[in-house]
Amino acid sequence: MGNCFKVILLFILGCNLAFAQDLEVLRKQFPEDRQVYLKKIEELKFQFNKDTLEIIERNEEERILLNDRIIDDGSDEIVYAPPFSSYLNGKATSRIYDSGRYKNGIGVISDEQNRSQNEVFYDDIRMRKVSFPGLSMGSIVQLNYSLRIHHPLFLSSSYFSTGSPILSSVYRVILPEGVRIGWQLRGDSSMVKLRIEKRKGLQILVWEATNLPKYRFYRNGLSYRHYIPQIYVWLHSYVVGGKEVLFNHSMDAFNKLNYSFIREAMNSDLPTPQKQLVDSIVTFIKSPRDRASALFRWVQENIRYISIEDGFSGQVPRTPETVCKNGYGDCKDMAVLLTRLMKKAGLPAYPVWIGTREVPRDFRELQHLASSNHMIASLKTDTGWIFLDATGREQMLGQPSVFTQGRYACIAIDSAQFEKVLVPWEKADNNQWIDTLWCSIKGDTLLGNGTTSLSGYYRDRITSAFRDREPAKYEELMKGILSRGNDKCKIQKPMVSQLFELGKPLLMTFQLELDHYVRKIDDEFYLNLNLKKAWETLYADTSGGRSNGREFDFLFKKRDVIVLTIPPNFKPVKLPENAEDNNSFCQWKISYQLDKGRILLHSFFELKKAEVNFEELSDFNSALMKIKEAQNLSLILKKQ
Repeated sequence: MGNCFKVILLFILGCNLAFAQDLEVLRKQFPEDRQVYLKKIEELKFQFNKDTLEIIERNEEERILLNDRIIDDGSDEIVYAPPFSSYLNGKATSRIYDSGRYKNGIGVISDEQNRSQNEVFYDDIRMRKVSFPGLSMGSIVQLNYSLRIHHPLFLSSSYFSTGSPILSSVYRVILPEGVRIGWQLRGDSSMVKLRIEKRKGLQILVWEATNLPKYRFYRNGLSYRHYIPQIYVWLHSYVVGGKEVLFNHSMDAFNKLNYSFIREAMNSDLPTPQKQLVDSIVTFIKSPRDRASALFRWVQENIRYISIEDGFSGQVPRTPETVCKNGYGDCKDMAVLLTRLMKKAGLPAYPVWIGTREVPRDFRELQHLASSNHMIASLKTDTGWIFLDATGREQMLGQPSVFTQGRYACIAIDSAQFEKVLVPWEKADNNQWIDTLWCSIKGDTLLGNGTTSLSGYYRDRITSAFRDREPAKYEELMKGILSRGNDKCKIQKPMVSQLFELGKPLLMTFQLELDHYVRKIDDEFYLNLNLKKAWETLYADTSGGRSNGREFDFLFKKRDVIVLTIPPNFKPVKLPENAEDNNSFCQWKISYQLDKGRILLHSFFELKKAEVNFEELSDFNSALMKIKEAQNLSLILKKQ
C-alpha cells in the first residue's frame, strides 16, 4: 500500500466524506477482497484492584467494505468462555456510504447466547452476535468490546493477520509498576515492530505491523497458525504488598495444573459392568499387550467420540461412570476412561497431554496450556511407550494418531511426576498403497482388471470413509478412490473385502475402461502406462508469495504394477527408459520389462520426509520434476 492509500483513508476517517473515485482507488488496490481492515487493535491491561491483579482485554476493529458481496450484513461475533473470561461491554457502529457521502448507521450487539445450540455436550462457550443493518459498498463498520480475563494462565495467542488485508494491526500491553511479562513472536513476524512507552507509572509495550496482506491458505500446507504473524504473552511475576508473586511456567507447573483438572475423574470409581469386563479380560487374557489391545478396542467400539474441546469443558474430563452411561465422550473422557480400565487390569497406563501438528509450538518451547490441545493415553512396555488415541476408530494398538506424530507428549505419572516423550513417526513400510492392473488394448480404449491393497493410515482413512456411508453408496465411493488415467475413466464392478477387519489390509477389485486413451497414428499405438502420476498430488504450489512449508499427514510407500498384453501383430518399437532417484525427500523407481508378449511396468515411490520447510520447497519441487519427466514418457507399439 502506498502513501496515496493512506491519505485516502485519513480523508475518509477524518472528514466522514468520500467521493466515488476515492472508493474506486481502494477497489483497484484490492480487487479480490470484500473488505479491508483500516485498523485492528487488541490491548491487554494489567491493573490492581486492591491486592488483586486484574486483566482486561480490549478489542477494536474498523473495516471498510469494498463490494456488494456483503455476507450477513457484515456480521461478526464476540466469543468468550466462562470461567476463563467474561464480557464487560461493547459498542458497534457503522457509517453507510450513499451517493458519495457517509451517513450514520447502526450496529447491534445481541444478548449472550450459547455458541453451539445443538451439541450433545453442554458447551460453555458464550457469544454475542454483532450485525450492521443496511450496509452498502463503501460502508465502514466499527466494533469495540472488552473482556475480563479471569486468570493469567488463560491468556491466549493473538494474530496480527486475518483473511483480509490490514492497514494497521496493533497488540498493546499496559503494565503497572511491579508487573513483569514474557512474550514470544511466532510465524512470519518480520513486519512486526516493538516500541516501549512510559506514562504515569505505566510501561506500555506496543507491537505494530502495517500494510499486512491477507493470509493465504495452501492445500496440504502447514496450518496458518504456523506462519502468520502472532504473539503470545504470559505473566512472569507481579509485586503486591511488597512481596513478589512468581508464575511458574515449567513442565512441573504445567503437569501439576493439568492434573488438577483430571484428578476427580482419575480417582472416581469404575462402573460395575466395566469392572466385570476388566475381570473377565484379566482371567482369560494373560499377555499384557493383548489385554491392552482388548481394552483399547472396547473403548473404540463402545464409546462414541464427539469433539467438545472449548471452554472449561476443554480441560476437565467427565468421570468414567458418566462416559460409560452416556456412551460418548471427547478426547479427555476417552483417555481417562482407557487409563482407568488399564490400571484396573494391572497395566502401567497414564494420561497424556499433547499438541497436535496444528499447534505451532510444543513443550520444548512453551510449557503452557497453549502448547496442548489434545489428550490421549499411554502404556509403558519393555520396549518403550505406546500411545493410545481411542478417538480414532480404526487405530491399531501401537499406532499413534496421525496428527500427533512427531509431537512431544507430557505423560502424567501423577501430579508430581511426568515424562516428556517424542511421539514417533509411523514408518512408511506400515502405510502402503499397492495397485496391480492387468491391461489390454481395444481400439483406442485401455481395458483392465485391477486389485488395490491399502494398509496403515491409508487403510484407516478409507475405512472411515466407508463407515460414514450407507452400503448402497459403497460403489460410488470406490469409483472415486480407484479412478485414474483421465476424466474419462470408468470403474466397473468394484468390490471391497476385509473392510472392517482390524489388522488386515483393505482390499478392492475392479474393472477399468479408459476411452480415447490410446492414440493411434497410422500403424502405431502411443500410450502412457503411468496412469497415476505421483508428482501431481505432491507438488507444492509456491505462487502468491507463499511463506509456509508443505506438510504430509504421514510417511508412505506406493507401488504400482501394470501388466499390458501386447495386441496381436504388434511389437514395441520403443519402451521408455528406466529411471530412479533417491534424495532426502523421497525415493522412487520406474522400470519397464518385456515378458512373453507383455510389457510390465513397476513403479515405486516412498515419501521420506513428511514436513518440508519453506526453505526446502524449491529443492522438493525440483526432485518431483524428475519424476514428472519419467512418468510423462509414452511407449510405442508398431503393427507388423
